[in-house]
Amino acid sequence: MPIAAVVLVGAALGAVRSFPSNLPTGDSPSYASFGELAAATDVFVRGEVLETASTSVEGTAMTAYTVRVDASTGRVGSEAVVVLPSVERPSDATAETEPLRVGSSYVLGLVPMGKDWQPTSRSQSVFEVVDRDLRPSADGSLSVGRSVQQELGI
Repeated sequence: MPIAAVVLVGAALGAVRSFPSNLPTGDSPSYASFGELAAATDVFVRGEVLETASTSVEGTAMTAYTVRVDASTGRVGSEAVVVLPSVERPSDATAETEPLRVGSSYVLGLVPMGKDWQPTSRSQSVFEVVDRDLRPSADGSLSVGRSVQQELGI
């Protein structure tokens, strides 16, 4: 049975949060297989992006996304904070910084960041869901494993 929760991706609009100094805000780890990614991931969630907000982590511009979680592979509270690096111009986006879109659904592989969350690998643990069709990772290198798809109801 899907777990209903709300993932607050980021802080309140315009708020600045204090995060641990060892945050990866740029180049993410790279995994050779979905199994390796899954082993490094604490939880996978499936949900829809509801809104965005700007925030900052140690002076680095980040975007905060509020995501309604429709299913999860583990325990996710009713609210969690997840931040992603921002880009000034969409044309500058890479697989590491491609923004999520409000109204779009995703499967996100997440790891803790203090009391909050971040993608395990920005380029490999963000998978868009379009009409129940699960797309490959942002960099095109991985697809979500069948057991995780089943657990998330895809």
